Amino acid sequence: MTRWLHNFLKGDAVLVSILVLSLSGLAVLGAIVWRAGAPVPAPLPTPPPAYTLSVSEDEKSIRIEGAIELGITAALSELLDDIGDVGVLELQSGGGRVPEARGLIRLVTEHQLATVARGDCLSTCALVFMAGSPRRMEDGARLGFHSYALNMPVVSTLMDVSAEQARDMAGFLARGIDGAFLDRIVATPPENMWFPSRHLLLEAGVLTEPPVNAADTIP
Repeated sequence: MTRWLHNFLKGDAVLVSILVLSLSGLAVLGAIVWRAGAPVPAPLPTPPPAYTLSVSEDEKSIRIEGAIELGITAALSELLDDIGDVGVLELQSGGGRVPEARGLIRLVTEHQLATVARGDCLSTCALVFMAGSPRRMEDGARLGFHSYALNMPVVSTLMDVSAEQARDMAGFLARGIDGAFLDRIVATPPENMWFPSRHLLLEAGVLTEPPVNAADTIP
């Protein structure tokens, strides 16, 4: 009886050992398959920027078209450094981010660029326009203004939008833009757009060069 029990237990131990080794082998095999054979998700392609920057044939001007979004300040800075003889920034944009507009304003000021509005130059684009010297609009162009807004309300706990806007307006006032004109920008709700006439833009000092056609002076 003792010998039979001993043999039984010995055989059971062998079975257990075989089972453990089998499971271990499956675990190793699974790890190898997971590491070597499992499909790895391909990285998502980087979306193209929502803006384009183009240089004129004579390399005297750079044109911005599209949204004033993340990266545009760095892109313009690189172009200005590469070319070195740009005197004009042409603008056509529906607007975008205030921080990037501030970056463009800094570059316009540092490089003493003239600004030209082509087509619609709205919201933050109009702010960049006002940083140029001189400033003019092509025939058919429009400048559109409204007050600042936050797309993410949670940011309002970290930033005083009114104070930030007042700081920027003070900067434009120092550039010679009429105070009443700037007050009208602040008073225009973010969901609206104010399109002042060329006549008013000239009177307020936003335009520093006369309109192309005499008819453009009509309010």
